[in-house]
Amino acid sequence: MPRPSTDLGAYIAEVGEAVRRRREELGLDRAEFARREPTVSYRLLQAMERGERTRYSDIVLAKLERKLGWEPGSFRDMATGGDPRPIQDRLISVEYDERSGVETRMYRRERVDLVQRIYDDVEADLAVDDEFTPEEQSALLEKALEVARSQALMIIHTERRHRRHVRGRTW
Repeated sequence: MPRPSTDLGAYIAEVGEAVRRRREELGLDRAEFARREPTVSYRLLQAMERGERTRYSDIVLAKLERKLGWEPGSFRDMATGGDPRPIQDRLISVEYDERSGVETRMYRRERVDLVQRIYDDVEADLAVDDEFTPEEQSALLEKALEVARSQALMIIHTERRHRRHVRGRTW
């Protein structure tokens, strides 16, 4: 069974130009951009920017949308002459320090840093009494953040299994 794909057809030149322009706005050359997570092939990126091929797998396009900071479905819109839609309130924003080469991920929802919120709530609760030493408080805080991460992944995987199960049913 072939992978789902999108044909950018008559608009490939405009799409390629939009991708190149956005990549340059991000301050990255092709090689750097291709290597960043989620990775894509340098040759594929080059072919898209040059308009050398028109059909791309939906998985690749989804990766590129994420890397470019565009809403899902932007490439489908562009395939019919539309424009990419920038993500307005991105859950995960990435800040890159060129000098140090360090990438910092911020987890936000409606401009609230979710990890900071968990940290502040746990730290405030631990500060209520002197039951824990500073070292114990630090270990508990780290454990709370790891449990939050694990729970988030479990929720996603459970929902994914549920959806696959429901799709597999015959009505």
